[in-house]
Amino acid sequence: MLKPAQTEQTILNEIMQRWSSKRFGDRSVDAQDISRLLEAARWAPSSRNAQPWRFIVSQRGDTAFEKIVSAMPESNSQWASRASHLIVAVSYEAEPAANAHAQYDVGQSVAYMILQATSMGISTHQIGGFDRATIKDKFELDSTLEPMAVVALGYFDEKVELPENLMKRELGARIRHPLEEILINN
Repeated sequence: MLKPAQTEQTILNEIMQRWSSKRFGDRSVDAQDISRLLEAARWAPSSRNAQPWRFIVSQRGDTAFEKIVSAMPESNSQWASRASHLIVAVSYEAEPAANAHAQYDVGQSVAYMILQATSMGISTHQIGGFDRATIKDKFELDSTLEPMAVVALGYFDEKVELPENLMKRELGARIRHPLEEILINN
């Protein structure tokens, strides 16, 4: 299922095609493709080239995957548990709060990963609904490491059914605020 964005301007195809599906099928993303996604993330720009991102990579069926799923409310775990992989994007600061741009940079790194995935036909869904303290505890993360987001990866499968409320959102139109609304000064 494709849900291309209805853009006001011509933009990259990967940006138009990217959307956050919740219908992951049984097909797994192979290790080489995961490496390619992480390589794309590695090349994101960062303030002072600090590269303050770290990743916890898990695959459906492994212990790390179950730890990540256990940190999610049911509203997310019911569909995220079908993903091929769950990757936790973590902000790393050797001196916590020393890099005011670390979280922004982690976001850019994840964006690079997601655009690479889209170009490869891999579906993604970023998840903010998870318990950060649970992730920190289960993966024994110290004060230099802060979980920012979970990225679900896999292959879209239109045959996968979701509960009615999620299916309605899944099939709904992609909506963005108009450009005029997001500009502070015109």
